[in-house]
This record gives sequence, C-alpha cells and structure tokens, in this order.
Amino acid sequence: MDGTTSSLERCRELGEARLKQVSEIRTPEEWAEKWTGPQHEFPFTFGTCWNQCTAYGVEDYAAEVGFFYDVLGLPANAFSAGFAMFTSPDKSFYFAVVPAGEEMKATPPDSLDLGFMVEDLPGVAAELARRGVEFSVPVAPLPGTPMLRGELRTPNGIRMTLWSMPEAPPPA
Repeated sequence: MDGTTSSLERCRELGEARLKQVSEIRTPEEWAEKWTGPQHEFPFTFGTCWNQCTAYGVEDYAAEVGFFYDVLGLPANAFSAGFAMFTSPDKSFYFAVVPAGEEMKATPPDSLDLGFMVEDLPGVAAELARRGVEFSVPVAPLPGTPMLRGELRTPNGIRMTLWSMPEAPPPA
C-alpha cells in the first residue's frame, strides 16, 4: 500500500466486507463454515530480540520509567536516556516509552489502553495499593460477564486496564 487514496479506499472496501461478513455470522458453526482467511499470508519472519513493540511518547519520561520499572517491576529489554522498552518476566509482550519531542509527540492519555489479563486481580490491586498505586476505576465485576476489571493511570495519564477471571471456588 502506498498511502494513496486508492490504497485507503481498497483497505476500507476490504474492511467493510469483513465487517459485513462478521455481522452475519451467528453461531460457532457458521463461523467455522463462513469465515475465510486473509487475502495474503503474513509476510514477516520475526527477529530474535523481540517480535513486536508499541511505543508511546510522554512529557514526564522519568516518572513513566520509574513507574514501570521500579513500581510495577517490569524488566527492561532496552533502556537509555531516550528510550525504554519494557517486557514481562517471560518476555511475552513488549512496549516502549520515549520522551516527547520532535520525533514523537506526547501520546494523549485516552488514545491508548495498556491491557493486561492477570491472575487474582483483587490480590494484584492490594499489592499495587501497598506500593502507592491508586486505581482510577476500582476492581469490580464487569456486568454480564464472569470477569473482573480495574483501571489505573500511569504518571502520564495512560490508561492501564487490568482484567482477570475470578478464581473458581474450591469444591464443597
């Protein structure tokens, strides 16, 4: 795709066809029967250092770095005065924080949501509270689902949503 209007129109046409298709599928059986694969195969072979990283810009780089590294305890995959890439202990995800400047503007707080599925969200929330983290949306059941959900904000206001499935009660 070259960024021209025709490329945009082609992408929209493809997306609208997918949205129409998904709106007409009602059951898992229909999904298996009617949903087709993409028009093209995935063209990348990933490298060995990391597979994917979403970066966002912040006005207060030091506060964001301190929050993720020292408060949350996320390992750093790369770290410098102008770039910090965080990962999980098992390296299952990556994201990066950069100081806002000419290359990247500060990311508006509500334009990004860092979502994590965790075990024992009430326990995680209690531990984060012990570390001084306040939830902007307290942990509570998500209506109509068995899930729990809570939200907090990074020092730069980026939303972090934590999700979990409640623990099954022990057998009686």
